[in-house]
Amino acid sequence: MLLGELLIEEQIVEPADIERALSRQKRVGGTLGENLIALGKLTPEQLEAVFRRRPSAPADIEATGLSVNFLLSLMLKCIYVYGLQTPTQIADELKLRMSIIGDLIDVAKQRAFMETLPHATSTAPGDLRYALSTAGKERALEELDLSYYVGPAPVTLSAYCRQIARQRITHERVNRDRLVRALSHLVLDDDLIIHLGPAINSGQVVLLYGPSGNGKTAVAKALATAFENDIYVPYALELDGQVVKVYDPAVHQMVPSDAAELGSTRSIRRDQIDGRWVQCRRPVLATGGELTLSMLELTYNSDLRFYEAPVQLRATGGILIIDDFGHQSVRPAEILNRWLVPMERRVDYLSLRTGKTYEFPVDQLTIFSTNISPSRLMDPAMIRRFPFKVAIGPPSPEAYDRIFERVCAHRGVPLPDGLLAKLKKEFYERENRPMAAFHPDFIVNYVIARCRFEGRLPTLESQIVMDALTHLFIKP
Repeated sequence: MLLGELLIEEQIVEPADIERALSRQKRVGGTLGENLIALGKLTPEQLEAVFRRRPSAPADIEATGLSVNFLLSLMLKCIYVYGLQTPTQIADELKLRMSIIGDLIDVAKQRAFMETLPHATSTAPGDLRYALSTAGKERALEELDLSYYVGPAPVTLSAYCRQIARQRITHERVNRDRLVRALSHLVLDDDLIIHLGPAINSGQVVLLYGPSGNGKTAVAKALATAFENDIYVPYALELDGQVVKVYDPAVHQMVPSDAAELGSTRSIRRDQIDGRWVQCRRPVLATGGELTLSMLELTYNSDLRFYEAPVQLRATGGILIIDDFGHQSVRPAEILNRWLVPMERRVDYLSLRTGKTYEFPVDQLTIFSTNISPSRLMDPAMIRRFPFKVAIGPPSPEAYDRIFERVCAHRGVPLPDGLLAKLKKEFYERENRPMAAFHPDFIVNYVIARCRFEGRLPTLESQIVMDALTHLFIKP
């Protein structure tokens, strides 16, 4: 779903307004939202409210987009696996309103899957205790045999597409100050900042290339910190009765929610916010030489009998880094051809084992990083498809000095006067070796390890530093 479709669906603008804004966009550029604001059809506050809106809790079973049987099966599995007894416990696990859980319990009781436990201490609906009947346990085991997914109820693909339209990475503008702050822990030339700025705001594909050890990966990961808006990631998706697990705690950094703005009780929060979505920072997912084509497809877990989301789906809304490009076991051309449609059309097509294919929005800044010459990895036609190509080369002598000074200050090792000048003359110039951004950290670490071995305080003595340099390169 595109932003224009979302704004029309929510009756904020008319289709004719979108047409006028698109026509203006062709003439002057900018985003659709910026052009709608310029035409007076939308205010910045309205646009920001659309972008920041939290997913609302579905009011009833129908509003979840899931069938009664699907939710009933999921509830029975959760009760069986986790030993849940009260509606509150079930609601907390499925992340659904208490009223929906009540309806599901009524269905389960009608089908003789659940029964009320005696001696309840309270008559409040949330305090009643339930247990699975013999038939309920059998049904739960049957469902577990089909899929061992137990947890929050998934969201539908249409709901997922609507939420992605709200929180697209291109909706957030990163200015120079924010980018400089994000990269402030690195020593970079101003020219590099100028080239990275347009690339990060494009939300398109970026190629970082240059010799190894000069900060390509560090730059790529740091770019994510320039974004400040949170996004919402679903625990899972439902596709044709199958579950696709999306939320990955190793990738998605959860943001503690501010319950005060919604009310002081968990029940109020549960009834207002769709708990099936996790509020997160924009994710950063890096994959390197281990990348295979199968990692870009839905992966069926034959043991647990549900699907795992591919890397690009887990990186949605953030940054996907394909590091060490060209060092994968699969040929670079195969990876690029697989990524051609997502690169150009901003959608991807993923299939279940049944062969049924679904269209997913592609919404992340994708960064290919390589120390191999791009002309060796791809032909000119493919190179043209990368709208942003940024070279990250060796540091200048001045930048090298600043990196060395930072490393010494961070590790608490004094930097003797004249050491760097001597190092440049007697090693880099005499040996005709190129400088690299990782050299200072390597040298200081070696000195610390050597001095500890010798039982003395770390000291950057010339001879030890020169000894460290002999480990940087392989002898011919």
